[in-house]
Amino acid sequence: MHSGTEKLIIFVIVQKRFVDAYDGNVVFYITDETDPIVQTYNKIYPSLFSDEPMPQDLKRHVRYPEKLFKIQSEMYKQYHITDAHVFYNKSDVWDIAKEKHAKTDISILSRSIT
Repeated sequence: MHSGTEKLIIFVIVQKRFVDAYDGNVVFYITDETDPIVQTYNKIYPSLFSDEPMPQDLKRHVRYPEKLFKIQSEMYKQYHITDAHVFYNKSDVWDIAKEKHAKTDISILSRSIT
């Protein structure tokens, strides 16, 4: 839990970078056209992002960052609640699934995040 002194930083990944293994060229693809930060970068650096959509061959290899998934999972345990009374009483807080391993509970996390 948070002691109140930490800063909460919420971030999403709205662009993907790919490096061509043959010539070293880097191509940036936008994954969320509505993101205001990407829109601003696109205005400042109009040639930074590709005008073409990400090819399907590359999309198959894109993975969601595990660290971001863990952070969002932790936050969603409580912040999925929309009713103020339930939120205040913490009566519907979720938890990450656990499994027993050598008499210890360990969290079960997704092995493949796409």
